[in-house]
Amino acid sequence: MHGNSTYAKALAEFGRTEAMKNGATITYFDAITPGQKDYTSALTRVASTNPDAFYFTGYYPEAGALVKEYKDLGLDSKFKFMVGSGEYDPAYVTAGGPAADGSTVTFPVGPDTAAGKDFDTFKADYKTASGADPATYSIYEHDAIMMLKLAIEKANSNKASSINAALHQVSYNGITGNVKFDTKGDRAQFAMVGFKIVGGKFTPTWKLTGTTWGPYS
Repeated sequence: MHGNSTYAKALAEFGRTEAMKNGATITYFDAITPGQKDYTSALTRVASTNPDAFYFTGYYPEAGALVKEYKDLGLDSKFKFMVGSGEYDPAYVTAGGPAADGSTVTFPVGPDTAAGKDFDTFKADYKTASGADPATYSIYEHDAIMMLKLAIEKANSNKASSINAALHQVSYNGITGNVKFDTKGDRAQFAMVGFKIVGGKFTPTWKLTGTTWGPYS
């Protein structure tokens, strides 16, 4: 299920494709209208297909409402509740309240799971400059700027079209992992972590290695 934005629909379609590649059967695929206060009818339709897991891509207001109604309907005894990277935010836990506990959020490397010398240096410098720890997407901004630097150097130009072409020719082993773009401009390799909400906290529980999920360690 997705929230019908460009981001949410694209992520849902990507998830559907990857799940099917790995032998999963998709029992339901549809959108909801953001901003509604009641999604019980949509969840009831999902439940009627007898899934093993439910994956919602969208933003935290709808995800929070969905997980509350999922618990209220007693569906937590029937299938697992999972949400995409738009919910990797404390606002999801606030919106979902206690019902968010036990749900899983999929997200690439975040500031709480990043590691290495480059990250340690960046975190210290960020703290000195801002007085706060890096926010969710700060490390991605760091890697994006480094990729831009490499592309400008590769192109030896500040012309947008030249930089854009060079971005497809460079790669960078950054804080978020290896950054290299495919022909569509998507990252060719991507780390992924499954965070389980435990006591209102994002707890890294699973990680994706290649095409296989295993325990996070």
